[in-house]
Amino acid sequence: MLFRSHGLSVSAAGAVFASIFVLQIVFIPIFGSLITNIGSTRLFIVGVLVAGFTNIAFGFLPSIKSGEGFLAASLLMRGVTAVGEAAMNTAVLPLARKRGGAGREASVTSWMETMNGVGTTAGPFVGGILFNYGGFCFPFVVSGSLMVFVGLAAAIVLDPQEEISSLLLEKQGQEKVEQEVGQEQDKLGFWALFRCPNVLLAVLIDRKSVV
Repeated sequence: MLFRSHGLSVSAAGAVFASIFVLQIVFIPIFGSLITNIGSTRLFIVGVLVAGFTNIAFGFLPSIKSGEGFLAASLLMRGVTAVGEAAMNTAVLPLARKRGGAGREASVTSWMETMNGVGTTAGPFVGGILFNYGGFCFPFVVSGSLMVFVGLAAAIVLDPQEEISSLLLEKQGQEKVEQEVGQEQDKLGFWALFRCPNVLLAVLIDRKSVV
């Protein structure tokens, strides 16, 4: 109905909402490869704030009267929202698993999937109630404001430096273990040569040939 009032077709509306999933397919692997450099905490906070602000902005797009301008602004806002949600979705799982503690990874993952299912099921129902109460803008303002609140709360509660220090300690510990294992393998390989019957036989044959 909103797109029709701007002189746009149903396929244009479908393209706007489908662009989110297309861009998430593109950006989630990119953020997955960069998460070790950026950090899951920073990626989560930035992603939530970007998605929240653009959701709020999307609610005010009907004030644009031009059909072409409305379509272009819709694609832009949903595209930026998709990038923010891709960053958020990429960071939230490792962040939650790490905060859940060792040995609780499966429980954390199951609870996250359960809450995702609850949100997917109840979201359209709640959004419909908000739409009936306040019009097109209201659902986007409410959901976007909640995301901004969560992002600000995460920025206060979560410390990115703590994650960086933890990663450095893990890296140093891993390098130390690899170095110790390499030294043990070197020692084991050296003494194993002298205990090997084939090597001793070769040494004896070589000595006899010299004599």
